Amino acid sequence: MHSRLKFRIDRVEKAIARVLKPTVPGESPALLLASWLAAWGVERGPKESLAETTARAMGIGVRELRAELWRRAGNS
Repeated sequence: MHSRLKFRIDRVEKAIARVLKPTVPGESPALLLASWLAAWGVERGPKESLAETTARAMGIGVRELRAELWRRAGNS
């Protein structure tokens, strides 16, 4: 399961790296992520956080996403 999660996060990171840089200085990375997810056809629910949307798009739970992000932050 862990390798599948790592694969999905790597895939998202590579896709985000291909997204064009903001044309407006200071544009929020959260807005860029939300627009990238929308381009993939993943829309945020009315009461859904961006983290919940991202986790849903990756096919994992929010706890798994948080744990993996903390793990990667500790390894940087």
